Amino acid sequence: MKLKTSPTYAIEGASQLEGSFDLKLLGSEYISQIDKVHEAAVAHNTISSSKNSFFSVYGLDCKFFYHAQQFRSSKVFRYEVGLGYLENHDGSFVLKRSQPLFFSEYDQEISQVTGNPRPLYCAPDELLVVTTYLPRTYIEILTDDNCIITSVAPHTPSIVHVNDNSLVGRFGDNIDSYKVEDILNMPVVSQRVLETITHHTKQLILKSSKLTAKNLHTDYVALKPLDKRPPENDGTVFFDKKNNTLCYYADNCWRELTWKRCLDEASS
Repeated sequence: MKLKTSPTYAIEGASQLEGSFDLKLLGSEYISQIDKVHEAAVAHNTISSSKNSFFSVYGLDCKFFYHAQQFRSSKVFRYEVGLGYLENHDGSFVLKRSQPLFFSEYDQEISQVTGNPRPLYCAPDELLVVTTYLPRTYIEILTDDNCIITSVAPHTPSIVHVNDNSLVGRFGDNIDSYKVEDILNMPVVSQRVLETITHHTKQLILKSSKLTAKNLHTDYVALKPLDKRPPENDGTVFFDKKNNTLCYYADNCWRELTWKRCLDEASS
């Protein structure tokens, strides 16, 4: 599952499902009942589920960083940072906490990204605020093997997993790992290759041992004289340097092309 980061801030109220570490997301407007700091933003529609819910920011086909805060007496007394993804449960969205990274209680960090994090737990009747978390170090963002750090927006780091036998490139606004055959099949690339060849005005040297084309249109063909006959394949044409003749192969033998002296050449 691909990691996604976004400059758009996601924030929702949440409750823990009984018998599970999954969090049921309750909507962005719900946070005013938990966190008084955001109450004015909700009241003035600066924060809303239509633009700040995790579904509207991330969708269902990716993983992302989250920051879950547990409140008591309007103060944060526990929080967790981790990686998760969304699932749709009968019309409600659930945050699957797949990989907790940090856990803190009373401003004391208990687990780190390199250790064995302890997941945040709260009673079903306790409410949380879940927000976007942006990685602050390269260690946090490197969540997968064989990946590189990129950015989708200023100060919004993300990663690209580099596949085997692939190249990293940007097409439009998307930075990704592309297989070579996929790159060649992209219209923008194939068109550029075609334009490069057709507009090339200097000598074009191909070192390939074989060139296959459906149709070849040219003003003339200059054959390089050969001392040794090429492989015997029907239709093969070559210039025999030893005998100073043009030969072609057909019906299991080499044949010489006949010629006539031009009239202007004979008169001279």
